[in-house]
Amino acid sequence: PPTPTDPVAPSRALPLFAIALAIVGTLPIGLGIGMARRTANAAAAASLAKSKHKTSPVRDDAAAVELTRRNRLKADDYFRAREFRLALQLYQSNETVESLRHSAEVSFKIALCREALGQIEEALTEYRELSAHDQSPFQSAALLAQARIWFAKDEHQHAREVLRQLCRSATTRKGIGAEIGQDARFFLALTWLQNSAGQHDVLETPRPISPIAEIAWKGISAFNPNNIGEDEVDDVSSNDDANPAHEFVSVKNALEAEQFLERQIELAPQHRLIGYAKLALGQFAYQRGDLDSAVSRFENVMSKSSDTVSLIAAYNSGVIHFQRGDIAATVSALGQVVDGAPGHGLVVPALILRGRAAIALGNVEQAAFDLKRAADISNTEDERSWATAFMGMAFLQARKQDV
Repeated sequence: PPTPTDPVAPSRALPLFAIALAIVGTLPIGLGIGMARRTANAAAAASLAKSKHKTSPVRDDAAAVELTRRNRLKADDYFRAREFRLALQLYQSNETVESLRHSAEVSFKIALCREALGQIEEALTEYRELSAHDQSPFQSAALLAQARIWFAKDEHQHAREVLRQLCRSATTRKGIGAEIGQDARFFLALTWLQNSAGQHDVLETPRPISPIAEIAWKGISAFNPNNIGEDEVDDVSSNDDANPAHEFVSVKNALEAEQFLERQIELAPQHRLIGYAKLALGQFAYQRGDLDSAVSRFENVMSKSSDTVSLIAAYNSGVIHFQRGDIAATVSALGQVVDGAPGHGLVVPALILRGRAAIALGNVEQAAFDLKRAADISNTEDERSWATAFMGMAFLQARKQDV
């Protein structure tokens, strides 16, 4: 072996030293890469394991479920209080739990809220989606709601098509309760009423107010939360046998609808729409020109109460008396409206018409009093204009040009 003084030893030692140095230098890099790979693999494994156990974090979150439940209860409270905007916001906020958000009842209430807020097209879309499901407990109620919207939009033919479908379902006893079926029958007849309410020239003789708006909105119980979802019952009224399916198809004009409505009143005298139905009979008579029958029917509905049906009947009686020139009867009928419900929307039209009647009687002071009161409490420019114009006429008739 070479000695330390052997000249060959240094030349052999240099390559060995270089190799050792390279190994020592690259060792930390290799260790770092290995640790990085190990960390990455561990993170990937943990992520995979987590994803396998994660079905829906919001569904498994008890806090989210409880929040949704509380929102639902609070929304129902707002709905019953007719605070529809607040109710709609809460119903739509329940996006945390899919099973609750997409329930048929919530969808139906969302549609009702939209309708109440004037979002008619959106509500109609919701109702159509609900009525498309044959097994939905809200199918018939959604059909009735569609008819109500078409009716309010003066699309009576569309309303009739939906109501005929609903009436046939009631007759054949296919998943519809007696209450909804009776509503549909009354409502079908009422679609033949022509809505005479509208803008008139200031000198034009007023016409009776059609109860269409009241029937389409307040007369239907779909907005009663206690009745929602109760249309699917097995207790079908025996009156269904008295209403074969062909009877609904045969209603082709207002006269047949009037006769059909009279039969429905006889079959269901306690129905919640009975007052509106009787009021509608007076409107039917007026439409066909039978003023005597119209007045008689309106007066039969009038009562001492201040309910809407009685007030409309009293106003319509006053209008017909005015048209016929019976001024004293006009003043008497309109007095029930003016004195019966000071805050009702018919008070201003009644005051204006009573003021005109007073002008015809030559009672300028009474005319001016009614017309000024109408102008003061009116919420519309048209009514204020009418009241002011007739007030001027009253003073001109009394030769008080300066006034």
